[in-house]
Amino acid sequence: IFIMPSLSETFGLVYAEALTQGLPVIYTKGQGFDGHFNEGEVGYSVRSDSSDDIANRILLAVKNYDELVNRCVRLCKKFDWKHITNRYIQIYDEVLC
Repeated sequence: IFIMPSLSETFGLVYAEALTQGLPVIYTKGQGFDGHFNEGEVGYSVRSDSSDDIANRILLAVKNYDELVNRCVRLCKKFDWKHITNRYIQIYDEVLC
């Protein structure tokens, strides 16, 4: 499990990197990575100032570990550069046409 409840962040590439290794993630609620996946899909959001919230989400990740790992491996393709490049080309095409 990769745990990084930061106080402020824009996106945090380390979360995507963790997913590519099959690691469920614990990330900050309302910050950059939050919202890219549904809650509980590849990990859980936490309040960075609450050790109880963090501990409870770690326990939940341990309980659902196998399912989280399987989804991390499958869904990390969202951050594959080929996918990202194709999306940028699509956006440019839409803007220019």
